[in-house]
This record gives sequence, C-alpha cells and structure tokens, in this order.
Amino acid sequence: MCRLLTHIAGELENFYDDRTFADVSITSYDPDRYRFEIDGAVERSYSGVSPFTKIDGNSWYYFFLDIYPEPGYAVRSNSKVAVFFSGGYWSNGSAMDDEVYTAIYGDWVADDVGHTVYPKCWCIGRDAANTEYVGIDPRYESAARTLYLGIKMPVAGESPTDASYQRISGLPSDVKKKIEWKMQGDTVFQAGKKYELEISLEIPKQRPNTVWPQDYKTTDVYINGVNAWENASTWDTWGGPDGGTANAPVYNWGAFIPYTVPGGNDGAVSGKVQSYGPKSAATVKLMQNGAVKHTATITQATGNGQVTQDFSFNAVAAGIYDLVVTKPGHLTYTVKNVEVGDTALDLTKLTGKAYSTITLLCGDIVKNGYIDFADYQELLSPANYGKKTTDTGVNELADLNGNGYIDFADYQILLSSQHYGKSAVSVNFAG
Repeated sequence: MCRLLTHIAGELENFYDDRTFADVSITSYDPDRYRFEIDGAVERSYSGVSPFTKIDGNSWYYFFLDIYPEPGYAVRSNSKVAVFFSGGYWSNGSAMDDEVYTAIYGDWVADDVGHTVYPKCWCIGRDAANTEYVGIDPRYESAARTLYLGIKMPVAGESPTDASYQRISGLPSDVKKKIEWKMQGDTVFQAGKKYELEISLEIPKQRPNTVWPQDYKTTDVYINGVNAWENASTWDTWGGPDGGTANAPVYNWGAFIPYTVPGGNDGAVSGKVQSYGPKSAATVKLMQNGAVKHTATITQATGNGQVTQDFSFNAVAAGIYDLVVTKPGHLTYTVKNVEVGDTALDLTKLTGKAYSTITLLCGDIVKNGYIDFADYQELLSPANYGKKTTDTGVNELADLNGNGYIDFADYQILLSSQHYGKSAVSVNFAG
C-alpha cells in the first residue's frame, strides 16, 4: 500500500550562462519521498527549437522532466507540483525575480521531439495553458568576492613614492588600483606619526559566466588582515564611463585607512577601571575583528565598596582595537576603535572622554546583560537576602559591594539611578 504524494516541489539549479545541460538539475525538497529527473532540454529561438549542450544567456530554453516516487509512495493525476527557480542576475548585473512553475500532475504533456516518457512528462517553459513553448531565461551567476590584500606598512624615514609602497600583494589581474598616502606635508614617514592611506579599487562587474551584483558591498576587502569596510568611503568616480552605476562595466571601491609609523615609545596602553567588589577580578581585553590580541587581569584587592584600579598592556602593535572590560556582577564596557600607535596611550590623560576612567555599572546578578527586575528578584530572594556569601546556596554575585553579606547596601547599589535599568556600555574612542 502506497502513500499518495499530494504536494511535490523542487528547485531548478545550475541553470546559468556558460554551464552545460549536464550541470542543470532539479533538487527535490523531500528526497526521501520523491526525486526529479530532467529527461531532455531544448533551446528555443525565433527560427525554431533545437537540442543544446551549452547554455547561452541570450537564449530561451525549456526542459522535460519526470517524477520518480521512492518505494512506498505514489503520484496520481491530482498531485500538485511546483518547481522553483531562484532569482539570479541579468547580464547587466540587475537582479532577476524568483519564479515558480506549477501544474497538476495529470495536466502534463510532452508530444514534441520524441520526449514523451511513461507515464507523463512535464515541460518547464510552456505558457500557462501548457500549449505554447515560450521558453525560460537562464540566470547569470552571483559572484560575491573576497579580496585578501597586503600593503607595505610605513617605515620611519622612507618615502611613500618608493615603488614598494605602490604595490598590493594578492591583487587579482582584473582589478585595478590607485594608492595615495596623505603625508600632511612630510616627504618621508615620521616615527610615531599617523598617516592615512587612500586606496581605490576598480572591480569588474561582468565575467565570462558570472555577474558582479549591483551592490558593490558584496565584495569584502581585507587589507593586512583587517576588514577595510570599517574605513570605506562612498563610491569613487575614478575609472569607468559613469562612476560605477548599474550600466557601467566596473564599479569603484575606496577606503581611507589610518596607520601609525613605528618608532615612538613602546606601544603601551593603560587606563583605570572603577567598579564594586574589589575582591573580584576584572578582565580587560584588546580585540581585533572579534579575536583577543591582549588580555590583562586586574588583581583582586582587599576591602569592599567601590574602588579604582589600574590596568596596562605593553608592546601593543599599532592598529585599531576594541577594548572590552568585564567583571562578575557588572555590565560589559566596550571602547570601540581604539587607535594604538607606537607611542604610549594613557586613557586617563584623555580628559573629557567617558573612558578616561572606565566606570563599570554594577548589578547584573543574573548575567543577562541588563540591570533590571530579574536582578532585583534575585537579590531579594530568601535564598540570598540577609545571608552571608559563605552560606549554602547563596548567589555570591548578589554581594555587590563585596563585604561578604547580601544586605541593604547591595540593595542601594542595585537600585541607584546610575545602575538600574541600564544595559551594556559601548562608546567610540573618537567620540
């Protein structure tokens, strides 16, 4: 006894310009119950129809196909069938719409060019009445691209006009470039000074069997391992007949990237963190692109209440970092895009900045990234409030001031306007 397949669906795949008929397939959405097989394909032109081997993006096609149910399943004349064709790109790079071809299984016909196959054979590419061959358009493939490029880092005493500063390693042959160092009146790089690199790339949209999408942001560019999109500019008009618009054969990408010349002090980074509960250690991290590059732990201290403690890193390589501070019972504090050179960076000397002393907000007892009613409930629960941190079953994080007791002092810290209702802090180094 077989189960009737009432809804059958699949997706037409690899129907792209410059592919062959053998590349094209229809993938079943439920392969354990049924599969599709393309029995034949025909190219349609104004002069008639003909078999083909290679797909031409300027032609139309239609396909004959069959459905083969797996053991225990059956297809009947009232089964509904759908074949999806996801949108790709036209040859000019503009997006095509998704399409879906539907039919009732018993309505399928195929009485042309000897493709009739038992029991029925459906033809994708006919009109709605399934009586006229109108053809379907192949897509051009999306070719999102990632470029991993390398440039020479500035060296004190050298000139940017030297050929070594005009080369980019990893640059594909079909991508053109322009490089200009903004020297602020200097003729050579000065130790410890920051300069800006202006880089422009001219990237082709159309390739033999792929199309670059209209949105130039689909190309990711990494320079010396750093995602250059953080410094990307708007579209540049260099190269191409119309500045990289939809009809141009290229689009243009530009970025302004800051670099600090080595040769100053030791590249140290230091600052201060203010928090509650000094017996609990705080952790300070310097991160690039989500990866931890340096970690410092502020050592535990005696006493209780709010304290201010120092942290420092030595020999930090020049670059852009995120500085992230965490501590149990406190919200995370992040300083984004910290610019580190080879001169020492002391955050405490940057007066007027919120991070000149990094003040952690206290009260995230349940560790959900907020100081809210959930923390209030946890602090006042019978298991915690009025207890010592050494008592069995006590949540030690509720002892916000670190005096060994969970009491009214902790209650006041939690509900202070500085803390309650707050979430994790994130500020920009340049802000």
